[in-house]
Order: sequence, then structure tokens, then C-alpha cells
Amino acid sequence: MIRRFVHDHALRLILVAGLAAINAGAGFVTFSAIGTLATDRISLATVIQATLLLLTLIGSAIFTQTLSAKLGADFVTVLRKHLAERLLTYPYVPTSRNSTHGLSAFINDISEIAPLALTAPLFIYNGLFAAVAAAYLFYVSIPLAILVIAQMIVLMSLSAVLLRPITPAFDRLRAADDELYSGIYALKSGRKELLTSRHRSIHFHEHVITPAIERTSALLKIAHSHAGHFAAWSSSMFYVIIIATVLISNLFFRIEKAEFMSFMVGCLLLVGPSNYLLSVAQQVSRGFAAVRRIERFSSGGALPPRDADSLPTPEWQTLSLHDVKYVYDDPADEGREIGPLNLSISRGELIFAVGGNGSGKSTLLLMLSGLLDPTEGSIRLDGVDMIEVKQAYREQLSIVFCDFHIFDHVLDSAGNLAPTTSTQPRILELGLADVIEVRDGKLSRTEASAGQRKRIALLQLMLEDRDVLILDEAAADLDPEFKHYFYREMLSRFKAAGKTIILATHDAEYFACADRVVYMQDGRLIAEQSANNALNSAPAQ
Repeated sequence: MIRRFVHDHALRLILVAGLAAINAGAGFVTFSAIGTLATDRISLATVIQATLLLLTLIGSAIFTQTLSAKLGADFVTVLRKHLAERLLTYPYVPTSRNSTHGLSAFINDISEIAPLALTAPLFIYNGLFAAVAAAYLFYVSIPLAILVIAQMIVLMSLSAVLLRPITPAFDRLRAADDELYSGIYALKSGRKELLTSRHRSIHFHEHVITPAIERTSALLKIAHSHAGHFAAWSSSMFYVIIIATVLISNLFFRIEKAEFMSFMVGCLLLVGPSNYLLSVAQQVSRGFAAVRRIERFSSGGALPPRDADSLPTPEWQTLSLHDVKYVYDDPADEGREIGPLNLSISRGELIFAVGGNGSGKSTLLLMLSGLLDPTEGSIRLDGVDMIEVKQAYREQLSIVFCDFHIFDHVLDSAGNLAPTTSTQPRILELGLADVIEVRDGKLSRTEASAGQRKRIALLQLMLEDRDVLILDEAAADLDPEFKHYFYREMLSRFKAAGKTIILATHDAEYFACADRVVYMQDGRLIAEQSANNALNSAPAQ
């Protein structure tokens, strides 16, 4: 990722480095010229030279910072766009441990990388200035310069020891922050439950949010203590070097006083940029660690083609599962698995999936939607493995998940903002006229009661007008009158339009609406019946 950015912006990076070099050179010349200005007679030429020198110093600094700010912002923008696209195509994993991985990379890691990009020019400037100052020391006195460099090598090895634990400490802090953010989210989303249950509130306070805060606090102290120790040593190290150089030179070297004072001025010039380089070393270390984490996240899973129009649309007639098994990769569900499942669904068929909580209905629907790949077995479209045509197959789907999300914008079948002429009749049909409006394809609100939100989700499904509808408890939370309308009118109309419908439901009184009812229990299909038989002999759930 960094290599690609460097390749694409090579000329701008070279220009930044060049401007930083000019700025460093101008700064050093300015320091050197101060003595001349203080001792020599001031002439017009001297004033002009000093003015040009200052203009060069200020101008190169302004241009360097302006260009570097643009480069840094561009780099962060590229990262954010890349991560946003990656999150849109990252494989779905139904585990709590991976639920915030991408979001954490998007927020925390980029916040670590942004300063790295924006401080790069200052890093170059101070590095060049330190190099020029070191060259000046060798110009004044080679023995003393060797002495200073030798001390720097020895003492910087101690700096490396102090630097080493900083990045792991901040990594542990970030993991604790993720846990704390999860608790804060629960505090917000579960506020009603916490306010109405004293025992739940006490338990959450004492065993969830307070331990998370204390754990974060402890790790915060450790991480910043390591950083503080490194900063304290870095700011003092060069004064140790200067004092040691003074003592050693008096004992072992014979050097003129004026020459020695010039050397000390060079040492002082070296202190500032060297301190800066050491102070940002931990920031640079954390920034590169964040880049590595983002690259690991970006390399996980295969990116499917984004342009579905380039893929052949599978005009399938049969969707079939062959010895399909899914094993949960989550410590919380250790040993739990779904299957083996064998099922055949004909195009245009209306299937009800029935079973108790935890029976595997939702996992079955996730596999039929292409979000989960079977651990064993295969899902086929007319004998073709779904993996080969997954993206094109998904273009035929409209889905209402049990934990569905309502987006602000309403889209039509082509992915465009739905016009009012399309949305208004359906809003009236769904009884949402007093709940929402759609203006320029945007919902006036997404917060509503559970039943109203479910109808808003059905509004989006109707406007998408896809061939395959996968509905996980889509009738749950609907009032009895609208639930009757959903089963008797909407599903009938969808089926008449040739749509394939797979619905997870508990509503036994409407089983007659389906072509077939399949029963799941403990992750397996235990029965399959026609609608009439299912209505009369539904297994106990």
C-alpha cells in the first residue's frame, strides 16, 4: 500500500524532500551567519543577503509544509477509501471477535497513520539538519566528532531498549479500548433495559463497564509511562553527551578555546533535530505497526469483482444444497455445527423454513444468500458451484435479515435513488404515510417502532424488485392485521411475479401460503412437507 502510494506520488515526494533539504540548508546557513552579522559592519549587501536567506528559509518551510499537508491528507484519504471498499467486500464472519475488526482499523489505525504522513517532511528536515550539523562537527574537530558519534551510538542503543515496549503497550491499549467501546455501545443501546432492571444495571456497572474502564486506565498508564520514559531519556541524552564531551576533551584533548566553542555550537545545533527524531520515533513505530495491521486486514479474504455486469447472470432453475455443513469458528460456539443439509429449491418456489431458536434457520439463509460458504459440501445453481457465480447471484437477491439495517437512501432495481412516483404508492400500501417521507430518494427518518422499521425494510425490498427474496423472520413484529396482509397479499403477489421466496417463520397459521415447509432442529433438516400437510401436522417447536 505504501509502495503503491510512493510510486504514484514519486515526483511530489521528491519535491518535498528537495524543499526540506533547502529549508535545512537555509536554516544552518542562517545559524552560521548570525555570528558574522553580530561582529561585522552592517552593509546594504549584508542586509540583502540576510533578507534573501530569511525569505528562502521561510518560503521553503511554507511550501514544504503545504505540500506535505496535501500529501499526508491524500495518503489518509487513499487509506480510508481503500478500507471502506475493503469493508464492503470483506467476507462475512458471524462471530463477535471479528465484528469490530474492520471498524477498528478504520478508526484507530488510520488515526495512528495520519500523524506519520503529516510529520514526514519535518522528519526529513530534521534528519538533513542533523546530518549537516554532524558534518560541521567533523569540520571543526575530527577527534571530538568521533567521540560524540561513538557516545550517540552507545546511548541510542539504550534508547532502542526503551522504545521497544512502546508499540506492544499501545497495541494492548487499543485492544482494551475496543472492549471499552463495546461496553459504551451496550450502555447506549441497552439504556432502557438498564434503567428498568436494577440487578442488570448493577451487574453491568460492576462487572462490565467499570472493569473495562479500569483495565483501559491501567494499560493507559503503562503505555504512556513507557512513552514518557523514552521522551525523558531522549531529551536528556544529548546533554549527557555534551557534558561528557567537555570533561573528556579537557582531560585528553588539547584544543583551542575558540575551536572548542565552535564545536559546542555545532553540538547544540545537533541537539534540536536529534531530539525531534527520537521523539517521533515512537510515533513512526506505531504508524508503521498500524500500516502492517491494515495490510494484514486488506490481504484477508478474496475480493469479488465489483462490476456484476461483467459476469454472466445465472438463469438457474434449481438451487440445491449437497451435504452442506457449516462449522462455527467462534470460541462461544465451540463444537456447534449446521448440517449436513440436502435441499433442492426450484425457481419461483415459496419455501418456509421453520424451527426453534438456534435450530440453524438463520445460518441456512446466510448460506443461501452467499454470505457464508459451507465448511463442507456445496451449494449449486443448476449444478454450478455458487462460488463461481456468487456475485452475479447476489445481484438477484433482496434480503431482510433478522438483525436488518435501514439505510437512509432508498434505491430502485438499478441502484439509483428511487423516484417519488415509485416510493409513494408503496408507502401508502405499507401504511407508512404517517411515519416516513421519501424526498429525493432519502428517508425522512429511520428510527421507528420495531414493526414500522420492518415495514420500511419491506419498502426497500419492494423497490429493489429482485428475483430472489430471502426473509429472516420478516413478519416478526408486524401487527396482526398487516401480518395477514403480508402473508396473504404480498407473498402471493411476489410469487405471481415469478420470484423465489425463502422465508424463516414461526407463524404456523400461515403455512398454507407456502409451496413447501422445511423443518430444522439442532442444525439439521428433520422434515419437509407440502403446505397442506404442514398445516395439519407441524412438528412441535
